[in-house]
Formats: sequence, structure tokens, C-alpha cells
Amino acid sequence: MAIDKNIDNILGHQPILSTPNAEQLQLLVGYQAKDIFIGKNIDPSYIITKAKISFDQPVSSWDQLSLSGKHHIEVSRITIFNDNDGVFTSMEDIESFFEDTEFYLPNLRSRDIEDWPLLLTSQIQRICELKEITPFQILSLFSIIYTGPESNSWDTINWKDSIVPVFLMVTISDRGSIYDN
Repeated sequence: MAIDKNIDNILGHQPILSTPNAEQLQLLVGYQAKDIFIGKNIDPSYIITKAKISFDQPVSSWDQLSLSGKHHIEVSRITIFNDNDGVFTSMEDIESFFEDTEFYLPNLRSRDIEDWPLLLTSQIQRICELKEITPFQILSLFSIIYTGPESNSWDTINWKDSIVPVFLMVTISDRGSIYDN
């Protein structure tokens, strides 16, 4: 079942999602992030730029960032809480989280735009590790509750492991000639 179509038919707003399945967390974060930004009428380029991810094709519409193709959420493995009075993710919280990321996040590029939630969550983990934010804390920012057996550690909930670098592009520093050193 594809969450984009099925969950949106159930809910008209951002729900609280709960799952015991650690493998679904990355996709749930992607879904919730997309839902937050669409609800606030924010262009997808905002999160793509802040997370320093890019694709072979430009991203101009949220419709391009699907969760119903290559990667999909098993709706039967999540619990949806509709009563979310008081649950509010502010743009200030998200902007604060992504503050200054242009100075330390690596640029991630993929040919496949459907990999966007994996790239996004990999970058989120990097930010969390730097800011000493635990997996459960960042999940709460996106209104997600994890009920599975994994501990609240980036060693066990490791989103960076979902991507594999194909090559490393570097630039040479401006230190001068190696013969002058």
C-alpha cells in the first residue's frame, strides 16, 4: 500500500505515527516532513537545499517526491493517532535544526529522485550526531513514536547506512605549492 494515497484519504492533517518497525522510520520521517512543508505551502527546494541533497533532475513539485514507488510504507505496520491536539511542529523548530548546515553537511547526490527520504534522513542523522540529538528526540520533532526493540542510539538506528558513496569528489585547498611547504 502506498502511504501517499492511502493515509491521506484517512487524514487531512499531520498525524502522530507509531511503528515497531525500525526499517520504516526513514520513510515515515520523509512522509511527515513532506506533509509539514506542504501544509505550510513551502516549496520542496527548501528542504532539498537545507539538507544539501540533489538529483539529476530539478525538483520543482512535491509530486516528484513520492513515497509510493520504489520505497513505500507498510501502512499495516503503523498506528495512526488522529487526536493530535497540541501536536505542532513549528517552522522555527525545523529552521533551528537545519541552521548552519551549509558549513558541515556533505553534498549528497542521487540519480534516483525516489531515494529522497533516505538521503534526507541520512543528513538528519549527521546533524543529530553533531548536535547530540538522539533518534527518539528527532522522531518526536516529526510526530513519530518508535515502539520497536532498537535502543535510542545512532549505532542501532543508523540511517547513514542506507546510502553507499559511489565516489568522492574533492577540491584542492589553497595552501600554495606543495614544493613551498
